[in-house]
Amino acid sequence: MSPSRLKLASSAILLAAAVFACSEGATNPNVDRPNLTTIGNPGVADTGEVELCKWGTQAKFAVTVDGVTGHRFYLGPNACQVIATSVDLGNGNHTVTVVEDVLKGTAFDSIVGTVYRVNDPAPVRGAPITNTHQITKVFNGDRGWLFEFYNQ
Repeated sequence: MSPSRLKLASSAILLAAAVFACSEGATNPNVDRPNLTTIGNPGVADTGEVELCKWGTQAKFAVTVDGVTGHRFYLGPNACQVIATSVDLGNGNHTVTVVEDVLKGTAFDSIVGTVYRVNDPAPVRGAPITNTHQITKVFNGDRGWLFEFYNQ
């Protein structure tokens, strides 16, 4: 196996072990639900990490990092989890996509992405995304993202 494929495979294993989380409120026993502790301040991402927050209701998510799609997981209402870090994935740019599977009886509202950069004094909050249930962004050691999903 070439060094680049070995690194990708190693990243996929680390990703599977570290990326996915669920809340205590998850109710589906058929969903992979490893525990992950929120790093830093909930709802405040750091450079080099991507944090996911769910406001309103519980939801089911799927995360893809650098083309590697992991298992689906639940995140409880008003909860946040770090879902990817450049420390685990290595130097360079990494692409992360988060897709919400809106649960029955829940109304999707919006997604807001906030970027945190080393050279900017304040985070920059993007406009709400209302026409899709997913967001894709690039992060690295100098840039992190907070993804906030809102439902009713």
